[in-house]
Amino acid sequence: MKLSIYVIKRVGCLRPFARITVVLLALSWAAQALGEVEASPKNPSAIVKPEVWLCAGDRIADLLQPDAEWPFVKQHLTGIKLYIGQLSGSRRRPADATVDRLQQIVRLVKAYDFKVAVELGGCLDFSPLDDTSGEWSARRELAAIENFYSAGGKVDFLDIDGPIRRLMHPNNRRDGRCFDSIEKAADELVDALRIHREAHPETGYWLLTNFPNWGWRGGASYHARGPQRQDYGDYDQVVRIVLDKLKAAKIPLDGVTVDNPFDYLIGEHRSVKIPDPKSVDWLGRVRSYEDFARDKGLTFNLIANSERGGHESDERFNRETLQMVDTYLQAGGRPTRWFVQSWYAYPKQMVPESSPNSMTALAKTVIQRVRSDVPAPTRRETTEERPADAQNLRMISKISYGKEAPEAQILNAYLVRSSQPAPVIVQIISGGWNSSPPRGTNTQPFQAYLDAGISVVVVAHRPVGEAIHWPTPADDVARAIQFIRAHATRLGIDPRRIAVKGRSSGGHVALMVGFGPDRRKPDSEDLVARRSSRPTCIIAGSAPTDLSLQMGELLKSAQRRDYLWGRMRVLLGAGEEELTVDQLVQKLKPLSPIEYVTKDSPPVMLMHPGPADAYWPGDARLKWDVHTPITGLILTAKLKELGVPHELVMLPENRERRSSAAMDRELAFLRKYLILTNGT
Repeated sequence: MKLSIYVIKRVGCLRPFARITVVLLALSWAAQALGEVEASPKNPSAIVKPEVWLCAGDRIADLLQPDAEWPFVKQHLTGIKLYIGQLSGSRRRPADATVDRLQQIVRLVKAYDFKVAVELGGCLDFSPLDDTSGEWSARRELAAIENFYSAGGKVDFLDIDGPIRRLMHPNNRRDGRCFDSIEKAADELVDALRIHREAHPETGYWLLTNFPNWGWRGGASYHARGPQRQDYGDYDQVVRIVLDKLKAAKIPLDGVTVDNPFDYLIGEHRSVKIPDPKSVDWLGRVRSYEDFARDKGLTFNLIANSERGGHESDERFNRETLQMVDTYLQAGGRPTRWFVQSWYAYPKQMVPESSPNSMTALAKTVIQRVRSDVPAPTRRETTEERPADAQNLRMISKISYGKEAPEAQILNAYLVRSSQPAPVIVQIISGGWNSSPPRGTNTQPFQAYLDAGISVVVVAHRPVGEAIHWPTPADDVARAIQFIRAHATRLGIDPRRIAVKGRSSGGHVALMVGFGPDRRKPDSEDLVARRSSRPTCIIAGSAPTDLSLQMGELLKSAQRRDYLWGRMRVLLGAGEEELTVDQLVQKLKPLSPIEYVTKDSPPVMLMHPGPADAYWPGDARLKWDVHTPITGLILTAKLKELGVPHELVMLPENRERRSSAAMDRELAFLRKYLILTNGT
């Protein structure tokens, strides 16, 4: 299996100028023996082949040295990504030196069968800025690309960085000229790509954007500047118009790329206009763009890096880049490519890969974390067991719990060593009803459970898409619970003490599995199917509890209507069926957990960020959105009416305080309903 390195020239996340960069793309994995498949426009929800891309900018010279030590990384790369500026001569590098450097890169590419991408502007802000801008830009950038072909190379992808922004908000001009509409700017991009396609029809295209500098579906940009508080505008409008223009011109777009560093993703970077940027779900916005891209049949690339790490040290850049990968995966993200990239002063060191905080060491760590270099087990029920902590914990990874799609129906088990069978919490990976197999051995996100004597099983379900619809996610999680019970002795788990937990769509799935009918089939020939699928208790965070009511409210908003409408149709498997809003809302009733609550339902903990003293759905401080606490309050009333044990926890808006408060309340709930004593 191969992973990939790309060398890029980047535009800084919140800065208009290009910097030397390093990019690393770590992909969700699907092992060979488990039926690894490629994502494609016909199958955008497939579990994609994992890739890790490293970008070195001008520092690629360090990688080309004869004594450069990065053997592991070279062995597992897929491609090299170059800046357009690296393909042409300059005052610093004469033409002869450029040709020599390109020939060295081509030799490396051919030796390791790498792919090549080039990042470029597509439409340049120093072009004439009239109806010739697209053609002018393409010819200028093609002249540089031809240098790479002349050196014996071939370009597989162009990563087109902010072409609409460059024409509508140009940085390199003093005459005040700019385009005044997205449509006109998009027409120039089409003109540019026509020329590129005529010259090199073998090349694919990605559309790259600096996501924090744009608003999204009516929401503010990160710095909330300008009359609409969206800096450059609403990117949802931009990408839809560009896609429509390219479709009309019959120019295929392979995918999109997002530049959104870790400190912006979690709201820890200072915002110019938003007093508490942590109050905005920036991570959820990127996830919604990924869902949109997949619904359109596009691949999704995410740049993973840290701006503060890039300003501070190699060590912090390395650490926070890995945290970004973990955070995004835990939110249910499954990028086709991760770009871990720096246009800052750090990291400075590229090689050797044995040096703890070099860029190639970072690439190696990500490769190992996603396990994409390790051949998959040949048996359906695995195989890879290792002592994460020889005294207190053992881990069994990449277990296929299902038969329909074993490459997607995967769980990892983090098992407490105990003299007695331990309770277990089943953690669902899900965001927008998408999911990807768990990867890596990092126990930090759930260490508190392990310290309390609770084993953890992380479960992925088949992602909803063109061929997968509801109730598949719930069926998969129910099957995982049955699988755990069937193998309880092997896992050291008490089958009577199983909690299930999820956030957002994962919380919805947890509630549907917990409230829905037991899938147990006592007479089945399948030993797993004979077991109960009912959990002992449920923890659901920011979960939609009444999809019918919630979507009825949200679909009144024009800003979110197209996305939510499309996502609900995919979830329902509505295909081309014509539906009114009322008809769609009715179809969502059977997908609403509140419809299945009975007096025999298991104990439930519901958690939502919101005012601590909110106690009824009509509270004026509460608003309808995809994670609204309103539906939690509605379900709480139903649970109270039926006498079902429950807790509703309104969490602090501050993300750091929220995380600590949530874990304390969860452990108290689990001690009560999983009957924990002395940690076990």
